Amino acid sequence: MKFKEKITKGIEFIEKQPITFLGWLVSILTVVLFREISEILLFGLADKKINGLFFQIYSQVFSFFFLTYLVFFLFLNWIIGGDFRKIAKVLLFGFWLIIFPPFIDQIIFHGRFESFYLFASFRDWVKNFFLFFGPKLNFGITFGVRLEIFISIVAMSFYIWIKKGLKKALTGGLLAYFIFYLIGSFPTIITMLVFLFQKGTVFSFRELQVAQYFITKAEIFGLSFNEFDSGLFFRLSVIYGVLIVILLFVFQYFYDKKKLLALIFNIRYPQMVFNVGIFLIGMGLGSYFFPENVNFNLFSVFTVFCLIFSIFLAWLQSVVVNDICDLEIDKLTNPQRPLVKKLFNLQEYRIYGITFSILAIFLATLVGIKFSILIIGYQALTYVYSAYPLRIKKYPIIASFFSAFASLIFLFMGYILISNNSTFENFPWRIFFMLLVTYASVIPIKDFKDIEGDRKNEVFTLPVIFGEKKARLLIGSFLLLSYFLSVYIIRESKLFAPALFLGSISFFLVNNQKNNTNRLNWMVLFLVTIYLGFILKYVFFD
Repeated sequence: MKFKEKITKGIEFIEKQPITFLGWLVSILTVVLFREISEILLFGLADKKINGLFFQIYSQVFSFFFLTYLVFFLFLNWIIGGDFRKIAKVLLFGFWLIIFPPFIDQIIFHGRFESFYLFASFRDWVKNFFLFFGPKLNFGITFGVRLEIFISIVAMSFYIWIKKGLKKALTGGLLAYFIFYLIGSFPTIITMLVFLFQKGTVFSFRELQVAQYFITKAEIFGLSFNEFDSGLFFRLSVIYGVLIVILLFVFQYFYDKKKLLALIFNIRYPQMVFNVGIFLIGMGLGSYFFPENVNFNLFSVFTVFCLIFSIFLAWLQSVVVNDICDLEIDKLTNPQRPLVKKLFNLQEYRIYGITFSILAIFLATLVGIKFSILIIGYQALTYVYSAYPLRIKKYPIIASFFSAFASLIFLFMGYILISNNSTFENFPWRIFFMLLVTYASVIPIKDFKDIEGDRKNEVFTLPVIFGEKKARLLIGSFLLLSYFLSVYIIRESKLFAPALFLGSISFFLVNNQKNNTNRLNWMVLFLVTIYLGFILKYVFFD
């Protein structure tokens, strides 16, 4: 009993330590960084570890460890319950174990080992489960990693024993090993599923096929990874990135369903759909100019979803910034906003915004540094659009073009995903300027619902300056003019008829005061989408 009491006191000591979200996140980042730097110093790894790709490689390695942390965090929350903060602190304390395997393996094998994943045929995969990852101690799941896993399982079993008793501790220990085995053999599992889908069986595939699927040269659209570890890391990290976001939203659902739903209902779907649509248009343009780079497989699909999730999270971050900066306006004109309804306090809402920002940059970095730079650029532009001291949204017309340009960053992201070496080679700038003018004409529509609040807070939108009726006439005219200008910007006379027809409909829709802002946004974006279809047909496929 004294032994149990000592363990209990130790756990309680850890659970009582103060922790903040940023402190927790920085701690995880630091531990993984320490692990990476240790490997560089210990093994004298090639320059690829310390050149410009370091941050991308670090992000990819971080995705593995962070996903592992999240999986066991959710697992312990499920089996133990209670205050999730206490579990997070205990798990963070044990997270330091990840730094030791390279040192242990170096001492035992003197550098003659290769630590990554368990590659096996289906039969060997089943057999190795009962052999604690199999007989090869210096390849795949090495001795150092196995020792780390063993200590982790024992530690979690003791933790569960203290909280829930011996029976749950034994069950939890077995489940923990099963989870570790799934994570450690993840490439094998993915290959088995692909083989099952393609061949209808898993019994005939071999270890070599796992290697061929994961460590051969990776060509994902216009991206190329020649070295085996770069290809392996990239293929797995885009899957991990998507899974991390899903698991975080699952956790938020069980932690506070009401707040998650508040965030979801606050997304501003027309703008979100536009952002993703612009990204897909960028991919379409890239596919037209570089058809040889278009390839769809499991990893390319996850790459696309990784970037879409990044765009989604970057947009959520911009919504949070806008809500905080427009709180006084929203009290008058948008009482359904989460901050106005006091579903979040201000500090808590800021933390959500910071989280969305970090995750958006992280997911983009998994795909490439250029994508993370574009996401950072988007976040910077949307911040100065809403926040003081610049608060660009106060200045009509300038604000519209500023906001439109920020969203068109996603057009660049889609294009460089497909283009050779992620460049702007052959980029159709005429299409870009047409979209810039069109979207800048559409953006002021959102300001109709905020007239009272904007006027009181000296945000000089067109509806505030001219009144709703004249502003509708002005915005409708700008929109119609943008359709006509697109014919000359793109230099395609066949576009005149659809521009006249769709532009006229848009003009009358905007000037019909029965159409509220949300409905008007959807209708105008729908018409713009149809017009983009005509552009693609006449410019690229006619």
